[in-house]
Amino acid sequence: MYKTLLITIFLCEAVFTFAQQNNTGTPVLEVFSACGYIGIPQNGKVQFYSWNYDELKNDHSWMLSGEFLIPVGTVALAGNERKLIILFKDSIVFYEMNNEEDRGLQWNRYRAYTFDSTQRITPKNWIRNAYSTECDFIYLDGNLEKGYAYDDNRWVNINELVYKNAKPLPPLVVCGDYKYIFDFQTSGIAVARVTKDAVTFCLPSTFSLLMLKKYMKAEELNNYVREMESRTFILPAGTESVFIYQWETIATVNKQGIDFFIYSKKNGKWEKQNYMTLLFK
Repeated sequence: MYKTLLITIFLCEAVFTFAQQNNTGTPVLEVFSACGYIGIPQNGKVQFYSWNYDELKNDHSWMLSGEFLIPVGTVALAGNERKLIILFKDSIVFYEMNNEEDRGLQWNRYRAYTFDSTQRITPKNWIRNAYSTECDFIYLDGNLEKGYAYDDNRWVNINELVYKNAKPLPPLVVCGDYKYIFDFQTSGIAVARVTKDAVTFCLPSTFSLLMLKKYMKAEELNNYVREMESRTFILPAGTESVFIYQWETIATVNKQGIDFFIYSKKNGKWEKQNYMTLLFK
């Protein structure tokens, strides 16, 4: 009797865990970009698509490149040039890409950071950085950026290093909460604030302002700020979520698929890249 009861409890727990895992990816987790791949969370796993040349079509198209089982407890996903990053309620975990010829795209867990009681990192204040090749993360605390990077076998407090010899400088444009580091150039880092209606830009992020003011003339910096402010992107009707795809491309997600937009300096507007549209199957 007890043996039967124990087996029943074990099976119930196993089914419950599997159900959690299957339900993790829909609808809470958003589509995102990692290592140039598009990751679509669905039914407990992420399907990764890459923009490759198709010999049969003699053209480029989106191809399924691999899958990743979403760990139970995942609250958000992101990536950068080399990594897949998973945010949990109490920690952040890093996976490194390994593209094997016989197995396709694989992700290997290699490092994690556990939050202390003073840190509250959620999908809302976690700043995604598509350009960092390091093992690091940044989040917004009020209107101040904070973060950690793994260096010399230890986690280093980034904001303590940046502000060691200077007081924190507020960003030139008060943006409030923002989501993505967007435009990495020698002239600075812009951050993208995503609301329900639009994507607006702030320049620079608080981490880059000290360096910019040291090497850039005030007039040049102000001109760049005005240019980024003028690039407000109004979300198309039916947009469910937004993410930054490779450098200066905004990707919008709707029920049918993903559309891509690039800002044209020549025409002064965001232009849809119809040839890149990724339709959901």
